[in-house]
Amino acid sequence: MQRRAFLASMAAFAPSLARAAKDPAVKDAHPVPAPAALELSTVTLEGGKMYGRSSPAVVALPKGRAKGEKFPLLVLLPGGEHTMQKRDHGCWGWWSDFKLGDTEAALRRGTLTDADLGGFATEAQRLDLGGRLAHRPWRGMVIVTPFILRRQTQLEPHGAMVTPFLRALVEWARKELPVFGDRASTGLGGISASGAWVLWSGPQLADLFGALVAVQPYTDGYEKPITKMLKARSAPQAMRLVTSLGDRLHKPTVALVEALGKDGIAVDHAAYAGPHAPSFAAGVGGVEMLLSMEERLVRPEVKAAPSAVPSASAVPPPTASASVAPVVAPSSSASPGAPATPSRWPRIALGSAAVAVAGGTAAFWWKTRRKAAPPDDPPASGGEPGA
Repeated sequence: MQRRAFLASMAAFAPSLARAAKDPAVKDAHPVPAPAALELSTVTLEGGKMYGRSSPAVVALPKGRAKGEKFPLLVLLPGGEHTMQKRDHGCWGWWSDFKLGDTEAALRRGTLTDADLGGFATEAQRLDLGGRLAHRPWRGMVIVTPFILRRQTQLEPHGAMVTPFLRALVEWARKELPVFGDRASTGLGGISASGAWVLWSGPQLADLFGALVAVQPYTDGYEKPITKMLKARSAPQAMRLVTSLGDRLHKPTVALVEALGKDGIAVDHAAYAGPHAPSFAAGVGGVEMLLSMEERLVRPEVKAAPSAVPSASAVPPPTASASVAPVVAPSSSASPGAPATPSRWPRIALGSAAVAVAGGTAAFWWKTRRKAAPPDDPPASGGEPGA
């Protein structure tokens, strides 16, 4: 009888649980007007199909580029909620939901305000980010934000499609876009669920990606397969993980960083205040993503990537330890509820990351249909899931 009563009570909650799973206040990602300094277009990638279907991507090119000028390539994977939307919506997640255009404009401006960081950084952290930006000014990149499949309980089934898709995407981009064609100039970034792809697929593509950055990555339960892939890499990669103290994934991510350190795999790590929510990605999470890539990706005219540290006197020398610095009490100038952290986090200098490793030729042919991004939002629509 008790079991029947329990099942009956769960059935009574089913409608409310279904409503919670699909919050009507959460809207699908959508096209947005291009930022002042960028050209936005969409492209349909006919090769490297996932579940037999082509996938769209948004391509952002810096305006005012000189003839023949090239840039680093940054592939940004969407948030978990975007992988469950229609494909032509999900690829816009970084732009409509995470406000990447505003973040890029702030970095281009050269100064960072508390509003740019979403209120999730202490004053010390804001100054630290400003110092990093002054040391490595934002010079622009080609950014591609594709739709990607969602994670599953096991990474392998969808990963068997995601990894070759990313290889084919990079090879297409190097042929069709004004980007440098070496791994040291190519980065892979992701947030939340797609952070797991960065840490699982990224190491398998070490011949393509020289830098990996994951914001609030979903690592809980994936520690073993992620560690396995990182140990099997064909070349070293600069890595940085960014977490937030209000994220339930914070502790698992910190534990992963520490475990990797014990295995001799160095990973930069930073923690801020804030929840696991789009507001974090639209604030300090997005700033960390772009600034960390600017610090780590090499431009051919620079023989080696300069240190991400503004001055040698400001921080202790790099160490091979991947331990995470403790969070200290906030200063009186910090935002309410935002815990202060040390003004610098460990940064690992990886050697010879610019050596390209031949990765074979992917058996994909790409046909593209490019169109200018519409100036206004399309009408809201439901329909098939992304996968």
